[in-house]
Amino acid sequence: MSSKKFNLLNYLFLFLFQSCSLLTGNDTKTNKDKRADIYYSHGTSKLILKDYTNALKFLLKAKALRPNDTKILNNLAMTYYFKKDFKKSQESFLKALRANPENSDARNNLASLYFKRGFLKRAEKEYLRVLEDLIYPHQYRVHYNLALIYLKRGKVKSVLKHLKSSIAGKKDYCPAKFQLGELYFSQKLYQLAHKNFLEASKGTCYGEPAPHFKQALALEKLGKPQEALKKYELIIEKFPDSNFGKFAKKRSRNIVKSSFMKSTELLKIENKKDNLKAFKLFEDFENQKNTEIMTTSPRF
Repeated sequence: MSSKKFNLLNYLFLFLFQSCSLLTGNDTKTNKDKRADIYYSHGTSKLILKDYTNALKFLLKAKALRPNDTKILNNLAMTYYFKKDFKKSQESFLKALRANPENSDARNNLASLYFKRGFLKRAEKEYLRVLEDLIYPHQYRVHYNLALIYLKRGKVKSVLKHLKSSIAGKKDYCPAKFQLGELYFSQKLYQLAHKNFLEASKGTCYGEPAPHFKQALALEKLGKPQEALKKYELIIEKFPDSNFGKFAKKRSRNIVKSSFMKSTELLKIENKKDNLKAFKLFEDFENQKNTEIMTTSPRF
């Protein structure tokens, strides 16, 4: 079974600016700025709610009033991104960075867009620039995104380095732990894989079926089918309608079938042993009988 089917945590992270960042209560703002703030606030709220059409409508109005506002441009770019207009999304991210080259959120988002479009060198360049911003609070996610690039290139050492840096930056960052588990699993280091899949199934990722399923696969590889079976049962119970629930049922049946076959073989062996014992007893009885016959017969 290909691990790619279960790689549900292999996603990029994009960042938007919350509307409250502009609503500072500054009475010196002009009516134009206040209107821009209102449109920006509405647009950002719609973006969070995934109402991308209305988000676009309000953010375009905000941009018309403040065309060089880096935060408006970033969120506008994200709206285009989610509406799958990647060309306009890229243009807006670049405008946001021209307005403020220190906007690391916009730069990270641009890098993620490049990644999405398959421009890995461009994405890598922008992510590495973000890492130079030492006060940027989301470096752990940037390391994770870089790990995804190196994963596509097959650079295992670089993947390992950035995943560990991601986890060091945020101890409970479950996506990085899941990817680390995937890496160890591919290298047949099943004990380490299981440990990371277990960690990846905690916290915000507890509701993700993938880490639970991969734990079970690792347990099978470790020769612990009964523990794997318990995990599959949990998946079937928690995610019955998902593909993972279906896969878990299939794996469970295989384990039960395998256990039954082993038990049957063991029974055959035991029966064979019993037959040998019976044959030996019969042989001993026959030998004893013959001896008795020989000893009681008249000698000539």
